[in-house]
Amino acid sequence: MSDINLAALTAHPSAGAFTVAADAGAQWAAVHAVTDVADLWETVLENPARVLVVVLAGGPGSDWERDALVRRVADAGYRGLALPAGRTDTHTGDLARRLGVTLLRVEEPVEFLRACWQLCQAGDSLTLQHVRKSVQATQYRAAHLSDLLRHLSAGLGHSLAVVRADEVVAQVGDPVPPAVVARRPERWLSARCEGDVGAVSLPLQGARHGWRLIVHGRGWSEGQLHAVATAAEVALPAVAARILLDDAENVGDAARASTLLTAVIDADGEVDPALEERLVAQKWRLAGPLRAVHVVARERTDPVGMLRLVLGEVGAAQAVNGALHGDGVTCWVQAPPGEDPVPLLRDAHRRIRSQMRCSTGVGSVGEGPAGLVASIHQACDAARLAADRASAEWFMALDGTSPAQLLRAWTQPDTFVDTARQALAELTADELLTLAAYLDQESSVAGTAAALGVHRNTILPRLRRIEERLGASLTDADTRLALHLATRVSTSGEG
Repeated sequence: MSDINLAALTAHPSAGAFTVAADAGAQWAAVHAVTDVADLWETVLENPARVLVVVLAGGPGSDWERDALVRRVADAGYRGLALPAGRTDTHTGDLARRLGVTLLRVEEPVEFLRACWQLCQAGDSLTLQHVRKSVQATQYRAAHLSDLLRHLSAGLGHSLAVVRADEVVAQVGDPVPPAVVARRPERWLSARCEGDVGAVSLPLQGARHGWRLIVHGRGWSEGQLHAVATAAEVALPAVAARILLDDAENVGDAARASTLLTAVIDADGEVDPALEERLVAQKWRLAGPLRAVHVVARERTDPVGMLRLVLGEVGAAQAVNGALHGDGVTCWVQAPPGEDPVPLLRDAHRRIRSQMRCSTGVGSVGEGPAGLVASIHQACDAARLAADRASAEWFMALDGTSPAQLLRAWTQPDTFVDTARQALAELTADELLTLAAYLDQESSVAGTAAALGVHRNTILPRLRRIEERLGASLTDADTRLALHLATRVSTSGEG
């Protein structure tokens, strides 16, 4: 037998609605039910202070009758009284509180009585009820994991969550307390009550290593904790199976998206009616100015999980579409005139990198499908170049005539000369010679002045103007390398 109190009754999913007119903080070890108030005085119980009286029908009608009943119940030694729902004035509640009697108004007395009986005398019955509801919930068709958790929560009357390490993957009902998420169970099944928080934790080993199913609530008795633990064990295979089904569906979705992206690239952005129909079905937008992003993992990783991570982080601040492509994940965002998405993309890269080692490349802005394909090629090249650039946090964004674009073009000799000359077109002849000498002299101002036969005070203003015209800093190692290659081509007369 277990004691019951108001918290346990409130947490019971089948106790029905009841109102607390007075809470005297009592706990009860037994329940005494009477069909009419008059029956209450025909039985003398041992230790009535540990008995909750439940009146199933009748009950006093007037205020003075209710006050009289509360006094008589207190005189008989009872410390708990549950009456059928009806009007209870404030005076009666205050009187019950002064006399040390917990007074309840119950909407469904029979259901309330059954819940009390389960809590204090029939733990097996409570467990069987929870198990039955758990089985019924898993028989409903669930569209995904969160949908299944909603069915289970509605059936059990408690909150559920699936967690991975310290991260909540999905939850329904009240948020799972951080202390419960952080708890590392020492046994396969962990069922504990700390304070007024009860929680059952089970590993989802059949679906994910390190993932757990958690059922939690407040005010549980030991009987409720045992019942919930058993019901959670019954539900565990269904939850694990739903996760595996979601994985299979995600793999199928990822494969379809990857095939579609390959078709767009192979068509070089020429979208025919059949391809347009597939794009509409995939809900991909390829209109307007777009900027491609390519992320390459630098460690072994689950491709579908990586796709979900990248789209989630890049899409945290802006709309995004994408798919698995080549050696990583390719996605794209809108790039309206006057708005630069690169800072947001850099922040997304940092969040992704906090969860796995990777390099990220961003292509320049392209218009429509053809422009997106060109941007994708650039992003893939930039991601490859970024892999060796720890100083840039393994992130590189290409743009028109930027130094990063020059480094990309260096890997494609047939386009490098034109790209280099375009990048340096803003410089005067003197500035171009100064830049070439400065880079040849390993960034020495004195060496540059000696090579050109001028005073060093002439060199410094020229370098500042060069930085302003190029929009780049000569203190950056990658920028100096790119510009050095470009000046060698531009001043040699090649091409």
